[in-house]
Amino acid sequence: MNVHAHPVPSHPEWSMIRIQATEGLPPAFVRPPLHLCLLLDVSASMDDEGRLENVKHSLHHLLGLLTPTDRVSLVTFSSRATTILHQAFLTDVEALRVTLSCIRTESNTNLGAGLVEAKKALFRDPGSQCVLLLTDGFATSGVMNADALLALAQPLAEHSVLHVIGYGEGHQADLLTRMATVGGGSYHVVCNKEDVAVVIGDVVGGLVSCAFQQVTLTLPPCEIKTRYQVLHSDTSVEIKIGDLMENGEAIVLARMPIGSSFHVDARNRVTGAVDTTWAMVYATEEPRLHAMGVAHWLRWEVVTIMEAVAEHVETFGLMRSLSLLALENRVVECLTAIRDTRAMSSDYEAALWDLLTHELTICQTMMAGGASTVHLRQHGATLSLMRGISSRMDSVSSANGLPPLSLSRTFSNATQRSWSDNMSQQVVETHPTPLRGDASVCFTNTPLSFEGSMPPPLSLMGARGNARAYALFPPAASVAAAASSAIQETQDMF
Repeated sequence: MNVHAHPVPSHPEWSMIRIQATEGLPPAFVRPPLHLCLLLDVSASMDDEGRLENVKHSLHHLLGLLTPTDRVSLVTFSSRATTILHQAFLTDVEALRVTLSCIRTESNTNLGAGLVEAKKALFRDPGSQCVLLLTDGFATSGVMNADALLALAQPLAEHSVLHVIGYGEGHQADLLTRMATVGGGSYHVVCNKEDVAVVIGDVVGGLVSCAFQQVTLTLPPCEIKTRYQVLHSDTSVEIKIGDLMENGEAIVLARMPIGSSFHVDARNRVTGAVDTTWAMVYATEEPRLHAMGVAHWLRWEVVTIMEAVAEHVETFGLMRSLSLLALENRVVECLTAIRDTRAMSSDYEAALWDLLTHELTICQTMMAGGASTVHLRQHGATLSLMRGISSRMDSVSSANGLPPLSLSRTFSNATQRSWSDNMSQQVVETHPTPLRGDASVCFTNTPLSFEGSMPPPLSLMGARGNARAYALFPPAASVAAAASSAIQETQDMF
């Protein structure tokens, strides 16, 4: 891990702190088994536009990309939360797919109950595990207060990383953004089955390629500019960055003079040890670092503009006012600063310049009435935390009506892109026939659980699955041959 800090030339009282996982995981590194906990909204609205089916299709393909020693937990929530799979090994993928296919939509959205239930599915050792929350709406039953829901999400971050996906534009974007920040993960917006596949691929690819976990930056008391979770005390400022992928980086702006010292703690995924790296703010005359400092200062300015535009439009709409005019002027001034800085730093060409320009174009589009605040908030979260994939919306524009894919993936590494591409390609090329059944028949009251060091054979008899459906899927080599007829026979049962 490399840690550097130097003053920002345009604002020398501020320093840019850069934390990099510069080296990839060694070729001989054997990744530990993953544990993916899926927290899935099955409220009635998930039937709209085939949302639940799209998610199930992506999960169907994801199971085929994991290894038999990986584990999956599945918690659904509507008016109540239900554990469908508990730390299940992937020794029998086809049987797990049957279980997934039996999930049906129900009624309300009790997000709080889902968060509580998901915590029960996690291992106490953080290891390589994450919670992936997917919802399309607001909490409509149980705990509905935003601060109370954040308090329920906080314990998940003690043992895992929480990634959040909002489906469509009707969800509570501000809450989900804060929830991802508290959970040390990313926030995404998806609108179709391809989006779902790409985002799930990015999240799992990040889990696979994680180089450092529980990254924490500790500074002396000072003013900071960041959207990572921050804990203040009388003697320090602690910034919770979370996981850092191979070849990834995190940037924080802090008001610290030259000579100020600080440290970064991180769990090295290769050695398992907690590494502590000390550094100090130093002066530099290197043009590339100067350009980088200004670029990230402008990145922060763009983030604050995006948040201000979203808040203004959500509160006042598009009514012409002095405050809206002031925001329009800020956008123009920032675009000018980006253009001028880029011209003076022609040796430092990076995707960040194009990304910042693109995000400001989205702001202009929104103020003209052509973009969604949900997408704007998600783009702001991606830009501020420097992780995740920016949503691609038809309202903002390249030649085909979508922003270039390279910009939407600016902060994803090669492994994440590979997983996303693989997932997306499989979902587009195949459209598996869903197994649909009555939830009361498909799932009993006994969670599917596996204990011990060796993965046991998966049996759905008497557990959370349809025993008759499982009987149609014999193990080992005969699974593939029997799959097609078994699916049809299982559907005929309902």
